[in-house]
Amino acid sequence: MDASSESIEKIGLGVVEACQKPIDVDGQIVTPGVSVGAIVQSDMPSDLGRQPEDLLPLADYALYASKASGRGSFTLADDALVARFAGNHAIVNELPKARANNALEVFLQP
Repeated sequence: MDASSESIEKIGLGVVEACQKPIDVDGQIVTPGVSVGAIVQSDMPSDLGRQPEDLLPLADYALYASKASGRGSFTLADDALVARFAGNHAIVNELPKARANNALEVFLQP
């Protein structure tokens, strides 16, 4: 993990910690929770793009990974997460072509 990744991780964990402090809402104590996902631009494979609009879906994917880990977690996209994203991204991009070519066969299972 390089220095920028370490900084992002420190910030992300700080956000998670800060958001878990109990707060008073109209006399009722509420303890919020938060999940955070992030990506460092230099960690993004060039074939997936390096513009903000390219990074946002992968940061969102990291967020879903955090949510899957449970409340109060932080996920910084790593090589394994990027590889899963790229695989899913390729499948999603192929679906419209498959549909247009009548390459999908749908079955109903009662």
